Amino acid sequence: MRIPERLKTCVCFLCVKPGGEEGYIHGATGFFVSVPSEMHGETMRYRYLVTAKHNIEAAGALGALHARINTVKGDVQYVPLCNEWQIERTLRVAACIPSDKMDWSYSESKFTFGDLIRHLAAIERYMYAENARFKPSRYPGHAKNIAEGYAGPVEFMARMHQESGAIFRSLTGDDLMKKCVTPGGVPITLWKWLRAMVEHEIHHRGEIYVYLGILGVATPPLYGLTSEEVLERSKAWEK
Repeated sequence: MRIPERLKTCVCFLCVKPGGEEGYIHGATGFFVSVPSEMHGETMRYRYLVTAKHNIEAAGALGALHARINTVKGDVQYVPLCNEWQIERTLRVAACIPSDKMDWSYSESKFTFGDLIRHLAAIERYMYAENARFKPSRYPGHAKNIAEGYAGPVEFMARMHQESGAIFRSLTGDDLMKKCVTPGGVPITLWKWLRAMVEHEIHHRGEIYVYLGILGVATPPLYGLTSEEVLERSKAWEK
């Protein structure tokens, strides 16, 4: 099959960034099939990563899995990789944030893009995950110094999600039926509190979509089709 000119292939190196350590541990290789974004000039929008399954499984036991890539501009970027659908949708829309808009907000009193991502990452790990261990919240806030720059907030989110995931996977059925205590001092059944965590992420992901809409930035449809495409296909069935 002939690949259109607008598509590029990009060789990448899979690597791991262990928690609490500097630098990356480089390991296997893979490649992306990438599409340049019209909204972001030469910035590549990654669609598919191809590598051996055992590479991902082995790396996941060591730390947060990243891909080391060479961009079309000639510099090097480390892109966090995540397989869970819950955060994948948030990371997918976060990838649409223009490189010069991470600190942008429609109002000085409101979250910036970076604030939203740092908030989601920190509150999942240090409030919900700590409460899931039946410990009090250690939420540090969403200050810029927690994770700065363009890639920093997204890398922080991927790392915090991995740590939270390890805690959530350790829970038993009995744990989920126990009561934890919210920061407000309210006892709540753990599974209900974790349901609130998902709703919380959906709420703030929606804000990211709204922010991008204000800026006129195109965003990916949440479930694969836009409302216009669903309407068009529905009309086709009526014929």
